[in-house]
Amino acid sequence: MNRMVGHRAVVIFVVFTASIVALSQADSPELLINGGFEQDRQHWETCWNYHCEVTLESHSGSKALKVTGRTQYYQGPTQTINLDMGKRYAVEGWVKLLNNDHDILQYIEIEISETLTNGKTDYLSVARRPFLTAEDGWIHLAGDFVTPTTGLKSARLYLQGPNSGIDFIVDDLSLKEIPEVANWRTEADKRIEKIRKSDINFVVSLPNGVKPESVELEINQTTNGFAFGTEVNAHRLVSSSPENRKYAQFLYDNYNWGVPGNALKWYEFESNRGHPDWDWGYNAVQELVKHGINVRAHNMLWAVEQFVPRWLKNLPRSEVRTAVAKHIKETALRYKGLVKHWDVNNELLHGNWYETKLNDTEYTKDVFRMIHHWDPNVKLFLNDYNTVGSGGATEAYTQQGSAYKKFNTHIYGMGVQSHFPSGIAPDPTMVLRRLDRLAGAGLPLWSTELDVKTPDENLRADWYEIAMRVLFSHPAVEGIVMWGFWSQAHYAGEQASLVSGPDFRVNSAGKRYIDLVHRQWRTHVTRSLASGTKFHIRGFHGNYNVIVRINGKVVQREHFSLGKTPANVHFTVQSH
Repeated sequence: MNRMVGHRAVVIFVVFTASIVALSQADSPELLINGGFEQDRQHWETCWNYHCEVTLESHSGSKALKVTGRTQYYQGPTQTINLDMGKRYAVEGWVKLLNNDHDILQYIEIEISETLTNGKTDYLSVARRPFLTAEDGWIHLAGDFVTPTTGLKSARLYLQGPNSGIDFIVDDLSLKEIPEVANWRTEADKRIEKIRKSDINFVVSLPNGVKPESVELEINQTTNGFAFGTEVNAHRLVSSSPENRKYAQFLYDNYNWGVPGNALKWYEFESNRGHPDWDWGYNAVQELVKHGINVRAHNMLWAVEQFVPRWLKNLPRSEVRTAVAKHIKETALRYKGLVKHWDVNNELLHGNWYETKLNDTEYTKDVFRMIHHWDPNVKLFLNDYNTVGSGGATEAYTQQGSAYKKFNTHIYGMGVQSHFPSGIAPDPTMVLRRLDRLAGAGLPLWSTELDVKTPDENLRADWYEIAMRVLFSHPAVEGIVMWGFWSQAHYAGEQASLVSGPDFRVNSAGKRYIDLVHRQWRTHVTRSLASGTKFHIRGFHGNYNVIVRINGKVVQREHFSLGKTPANVHFTVQSH
């Protein structure tokens, strides 16, 4: 059945006050009292202007709470609890909608409202599930958040959700502290050693008269096998000004993947119907490919209404279908063989314009299939935010990825945008937790829009390293793509940059990035054959060059590639 999509969602309020009492890291005790409603409504406050009653229709146990007669989307049961400042928390629960609103899909979202001692209030979306109806039955909500390190006075946790008039049952609400992974870096480096390296087995034959101790091998990795990419300004790639040449050279020297930032977005290159500006994106893609840069195409469609072409919004439903099909065919065929990835319908957890307009909740699945039809070799992705930098959409995205994998959409992977909140360091404990959950969808993950934001470039270097080291260490992650590198071509400016100002200064964050991808995560070994002509080393995946010297003189060069399986490098030294 085709179903229209709604824009509002439900609500359960949980009010809590800050505490400085340390919680046990080992057992993570339950912080909600009677979250399963087995003690009826004890510890839950009065339901004002709507009705709450205990029901035997439960998710688990024998009881749950039924909420009816709602006149506002935010109405729901409330509990006051105590939390510590500067701690990590996981929240979850189960909700079942009991009726629909003219086939309008509902959103359910757990949100935190934090009241600070300075009088300000912060709002955090900590768990979100879109596209729901009563036919879906029990819905699992899960997410996480971190409390402020200082100044937290009180807060409210609530499910924002179904439209007024929608009844629901809630059960098994839970709130627990998440233990810190204190040794995250040591564990990350162990994973990197295991999953990003393979054995290289050398067997070197020597001609008569050449002594092993006179032979030395210099083994240098020349390219990374892992994907390190960046968003790029398409106009700057095809302009030959001195400034743009510097911009392009930094890209070519330090990345192996590129994303033409705005040039492939439909609303940008075809702002007037029937008059697409193909040259803008196409020339940039060709320039990237010419320099050996793999291309992620971002994006075929964008689910958020403000990024839909204006002229498309005014068309009748049948013409929208025709226009989209035409756009997909022309765009997919134009870039066929040039791009490796397509983000299919960007931010589908946070927008549903095409589904709403066409009255078809399955429409994006069809878009995946259409792109695959015109370009069977390109890898197709979902792409969304609040999945790694914060955890509000992590569970919903995992469920969405699982569904797209199940229903023969030809999906390849999930893009996790990785925009970290401004002024806040990436939290290894939380990033690892979210990546583990996302990996449960069984699809490869790409960090597609990574940035951290702080004006202190030394601190920025540390923050980029934290994020990259955790991402690089996770077995489900296949690529890390930054959302820009130069302060004057980055949406967040200097505070997120690797390269600063008109003089194109590589700042501390840029130097740290270069150190990671060129030194720490590449293999460079010098080996004398005095210790044996058969040996093995562990090396990072990528392409290699071997320089052979006899008594310090270069006599030979060998080349090989290393992937996930061991490489056997056999050659005979040429003495002349």
